Amino acid sequence: MNNKAWRGCLCAFVFVFGFTAIAQSPTRLTGKLAYVQEGNIWVQVLTEGIPRQMSQGGQADHPQWSALGHWLSFDQTKKVNVIPIEPIRQDTITLETDRSAWSPKLDEIAFVDHGALAVLRLEPVIQQKRIIFRKPDLGNISDFVWNPDGTSLAVATTSDGRNRIARLWYLNADGSNSREISLVRPLYSHFKLAGWSADREHILLWVGGVSASIAADGLPLVSVSVTSGDHQLVTEEMLAYKEYVAMSPVRNSVLVISGGNRDAWTNKRLIAFNTMTGNIMDLTDDSTAVASCAWSPDGQVMAFAAGPNDTEAAGGERAKQALAERRIWIMNADGQQRRRLTTDAQYRDEYPIWSKDGQHILFMRMDTQNIISVWSVGVYDKTLMKLVDQIMGPAAKDSWFGYYGHLGWPSFIAHYQ
Repeated sequence: MNNKAWRGCLCAFVFVFGFTAIAQSPTRLTGKLAYVQEGNIWVQVLTEGIPRQMSQGGQADHPQWSALGHWLSFDQTKKVNVIPIEPIRQDTITLETDRSAWSPKLDEIAFVDHGALAVLRLEPVIQQKRIIFRKPDLGNISDFVWNPDGTSLAVATTSDGRNRIARLWYLNADGSNSREISLVRPLYSHFKLAGWSADREHILLWVGGVSASIAADGLPLVSVSVTSGDHQLVTEEMLAYKEYVAMSPVRNSVLVISGGNRDAWTNKRLIAFNTMTGNIMDLTDDSTAVASCAWSPDGQVMAFAAGPNDTEAAGGERAKQALAERRIWIMNADGQQRRRLTTDAQYRDEYPIWSKDGQHILFMRMDTQNIISVWSVGVYDKTLMKLVDQIMGPAAKDSWFGYYGHLGWPSFIAHYQ
């Protein structure tokens, strides 16, 4: 082979190899993080790494991004503040409410307004709020949730008086077609809404539990048909935490962390429920206590945080050790190919959040001094990266405990991409 031909082959090899390397190289994690630090809300653009303080005065929590990422809301002193990410756009909007939720598709926020359900649209221009659901004559709005495409909402109401009865409603996002979903049987005293299935045909809700002490040890989760009111029991007992239920974005499968007992280090199994067929599949066994779960954006892989199931721990150092062994895991949608992504014994790892491209998982890390940081891990190469050095506040001696081993992560961090 002459030199000219050899150089041509070499160039072709370099081109092909370089293209393959680029195609297989991990994408860079992008987006914005909103998190609580010492009582205030901070925002950090991940590609810049420079945090900005967004609130003043402390007592702020529960950051939530709008669908387009142009706005951020957070709770503060029983009010909801809505702020633009670019300050020149608009001043802060304060809603006199303690309950709100962004549409999953539009930059509009639903909130309870003097007993009614209202929606405020902020894009392309700020519009006047519209009332979409009036307060019932006998009762109050106890909960509400958007469906996956933002076209309708489910609303739970509870009657006043000794004989409390919960009612479930369906309505379009513009307030039209409001109707009660009459459950075939039986009557319940209280509903807490867990979310909608991807096909928008089923609503999942926790039932009963008017008493906080009763609810703390677990409630039944049921799936209700929007059209017929038929419902199926998903699990007899589970803790009513939002991160204990994950709806597949593309299929009818729902991940559920099943099991009663307020101790989060025991009796917490991961199951998958199909809202169409009613089938239930066990994904973990009695050796594992699952702490949170999440679907990948394409619905093909699930991530979850889990540690050992310790049935003997009643608190103290033994419970702390069980919680310290929590790691981030993934497995396929069919329950196969379970694999662990994090392994560092110096940390307790929790609350997986998928990146939009499915290449990374963000998660919370607590070290042996109870300092909490935010990290990401590559789904395919397990590359670790620290994103935020510390969130929440100064480490407290008992901060590892939370509420019987559960930390309400959605109140402290939100990711937009």
